[in-house]
Amino acid sequence: MFILILPHHQIHSQVQLSSLNQPFRHAYSQARNHVLSKTDPLITINDGNVILIHHGKRIAISYRSPVYQDLKAISHIPLTIYLFLFNLESNDYDLSLDQITQLKYYLQDISTIRQSYNFASTSDSIIRTQYNILDQSIVYLRSLLESKRVNQIILKEFCIQTRILFSANVNLAARNQLDVLHSIVYPWYKQLLNETERETVKVLILAPKAARDGTAEKLYFYGLFNEYYEGERIIYAESIFDEEIAINILDSWILDTYAADAFFDDPTQLHRDVMANEAMVYVKKMFKTIKN
Repeated sequence: MFILILPHHQIHSQVQLSSLNQPFRHAYSQARNHVLSKTDPLITINDGNVILIHHGKRIAISYRSPVYQDLKAISHIPLTIYLFLFNLESNDYDLSLDQITQLKYYLQDISTIRQSYNFASTSDSIIRTQYNILDQSIVYLRSLLESKRVNQIILKEFCIQTRILFSANVNLAARNQLDVLHSIVYPWYKQLLNETERETVKVLILAPKAARDGTAEKLYFYGLFNEYYEGERIIYAESIFDEEIAINILDSWILDTYAADAFFDDPTQLHRDVMANEAMVYVKKMFKTIKN
């Protein structure tokens, strides 16, 4: 065992240096709270709600219509069936008793919906698409429960056939969601916000990691602001759904932008690890030396 014994003065020096982190944390928190007090107006997107904080008041409105909810729920049916059958092995296989039970109950559920559900949309073509997805799913489930065996070729055919149908649903859902969002946000933007506020309003989007590229709400604000990038006015809080936590992240982001501009003349520098630039250079040098 190797034990390093440091001189008393060196230990004392390390304690003194580490104690300097506490004033830093306090000053950072203080500055972030100042940013929070000035973050107005703010538009937040969270779980189907669009929220405006303006002059200390909070307005929250749902932008997911009954039509959107129907389209989403029906589109999930083929995917749900696929997930019930998901197996990392690519071979055909017999259904387990648990799978048979799950699929029987699910077949009952979607058969009931097929017989009695009243869709929110009044469009004949939209309603017909929903029934087609239900019908194809019911037919496939019945054949599956009869054979009690998963044929990968037939499963793939089912996925392709239903994809064509629910892709139409996805397109309709995107347009519907954006129309409703626009009907809420645009009047706020034009009527409640003055010219200066329209130039400074921040948008905080709380959403999953997988949806980051191309999420409909982010694309909407890109168009509204004519600003096609994240970081300055549009912030994406990845996989965080607590509004208070997300606002703290937003305020840290804004504060880091100011600090980075002051120290580095680059507002984005502190949005990544402060050691990143040197680390990239040094890692390349390390492995270049090893390979040689």
